Amino acid sequence: MAKDSIINNNNFNKIKSEIPYEKFSQIIKEIEKSYEEIVEIYKKAEHNRRICGIMLERVLIANMIINNLKICKEENLNFFLSEKNYINLNRFSIIISKIYKLLLEISQLQSLYKYIKYNNIEKIVKNLKDDFDSTIQILNFPLKVNYNLNSDDDDKRIKADINDLNEYLQYIEGDLTDSDKNVSDIVIHLNALNNTINSKLYDHDEFDEFLPYNDFEILNNDFSSTRKCKRIKNGDNDFVALKLVNNKNDIIKQVKILSKLEKCHNIIKFYGLIIEDNNVDKWYLVNEWAEYGNLRNYYLEYGPLDVNVKLKFAVDIARGLNFLKSIGMINCISIYAENILITDRETAKIGGNFNSIDYSNMNLERNSKLENLTQYLAPELLNSNSQRYETKSIIYSFGKLLWEIAEEKYPQKRYETFSTNSFLPKEYKEISQKATNDDPYLRPTLAKIFITLHRLYKNDDKKLSSSTYVLKNEVKEKGIIKESKFSDFNYMTLDIAMIQHKLSDGDCNLAFKCFETYSKLGDMRAKYFKAYYIHKKYIKLDIDDTKRDQLIAKLFKEVAELDEYPEAQIRYGYCLYKGIGVKKNLKEALEYYTKAAENHQINAMYNAGFLYFSGDAGKKDFKLGERYMKLAAYHQYKPAMEYCKKHNILL
Repeated sequence: MAKDSIINNNNFNKIKSEIPYEKFSQIIKEIEKSYEEIVEIYKKAEHNRRICGIMLERVLIANMIINNLKICKEENLNFFLSEKNYINLNRFSIIISKIYKLLLEISQLQSLYKYIKYNNIEKIVKNLKDDFDSTIQILNFPLKVNYNLNSDDDDKRIKADINDLNEYLQYIEGDLTDSDKNVSDIVIHLNALNNTINSKLYDHDEFDEFLPYNDFEILNNDFSSTRKCKRIKNGDNDFVALKLVNNKNDIIKQVKILSKLEKCHNIIKFYGLIIEDNNVDKWYLVNEWAEYGNLRNYYLEYGPLDVNVKLKFAVDIARGLNFLKSIGMINCISIYAENILITDRETAKIGGNFNSIDYSNMNLERNSKLENLTQYLAPELLNSNSQRYETKSIIYSFGKLLWEIAEEKYPQKRYETFSTNSFLPKEYKEISQKATNDDPYLRPTLAKIFITLHRLYKNDDKKLSSSTYVLKNEVKEKGIIKESKFSDFNYMTLDIAMIQHKLSDGDCNLAFKCFETYSKLGDMRAKYFKAYYIHKKYIKLDIDDTKRDQLIAKLFKEVAELDEYPEAQIRYGYCLYKGIGVKKNLKEALEYYTKAAENHQINAMYNAGFLYFSGDAGKKDFKLGERYMKLAAYHQYKPAMEYCKKHNILL
């Protein structure tokens, strides 16, 4: 190294005062945090895993470069002296944050629906990938790495993910999708309701909506935990099962969800609760009656089973598991043959009590019930007292169940092989073996298992044709700011500005300068808060009220159009509703309220529901009105709850 290129710590501290290194360090920390979060998203991705991998490959390279930059900061002093690099590093951080948000939403079914609705996954992914690739080249990092990622290969992987998703939506049914093969309202509603129930927002009142005990005629009095009954309803008789409740508190918490699980044809139906006559301590769940008992009893009595029957049962169970995963209840069940019930139409349904399962602190050797489940429990549950019962553990149990369905016997060992007379296809055996891999992250997703089993059941290996996607106009801000003003707000990052915003004595002028600068870098959150500050008059602008309102509406619309910050959709919807800065237009206001509602904005759900019910926006639509009003009520939004109560909308 040349003598004049060696810089000691004292020299570094003197020179870096032009742009303090700590300002770069804040951005680097944000990039590192996003990288860690993207890794976790990839590990848990249920859908679009290849796309998640494409983005992770890029962020992994970026994180390596950033880490080297941080460790060797003295050798890279020139990089830290450049305000151009500071601006571009900010831009880079913004792009990585967008990648995180996109992957978070497209990797799980319950948040995928808006992308499915607008058919724009491929377009958004490719644009974001191109933005990342071009920005990393502009940055010209000191560390040179091989960044020759295969673009053609990326395109093939993106297409493969989209084809898999389309195939999944085409055949999953079970009320996960609607008639247009979009994610159904049932999934969206139940996911919102389940999240609310598990949060502090939900009001757990005493349950008092019991079914009349006299409506049931008990047919077996063997004092077992489950009794067969004849139910008299509207002059018709049918059979139901009464299952003794062990934990009343859990049932009170879950009864709202349980009552709606009948929407999935592969979950045992729940009708309500009853109290045994003259015994208030005995509560019973009223469930659908399974005529053929559980799966193990079925194959022992009616086996050997036909291959087609085995495949049908496997598909039924996979469909039920996918439904539970989509509404956030996958960790509330256990999968083993005795918890799969066979109805009179020979449909396999997931049964049992949907309460949270905790295997920690349980002695498997002494618990007779768990002894029967030991072979079904994933290694991570057996080897650690702190492991939660999560999706990957369920997948392991399902893999063992697939083996039991094939062999028609209880698995006796941790590692079972398929016999030569099981007659199940090779792909069936492979997916079962992959599902029982000791490493949770090498197990296939539930979506992948379903697609594999469904293809085998239908004996249709034809791949769906490539999908075409409607391209939306997207506003992009590219290029470099020639006259930056970062020094005016002490080089604070957007996150630091947000902290300043929340302080009761925060410096609004300083925060606004930051928002204004970052909005020029293409950060939609910054642009939103720029508009918000002008709207709230936190800063003074030398323009009249009319022009100020027009500027507010313009900025909110720009953010709302890109669908990145849904609060802007509500704000611009309000501008249209009230005629602030734009011509009053209730029809267009409803469009933006609907978009915001689809982006989980609760008050937008109420506003959209109200306009659909009232017809003020041009056309009444009671179905959509009920959809959004109920969704807001499920989030415990009081105006929506009161509206539903006043208008007799059943929740």
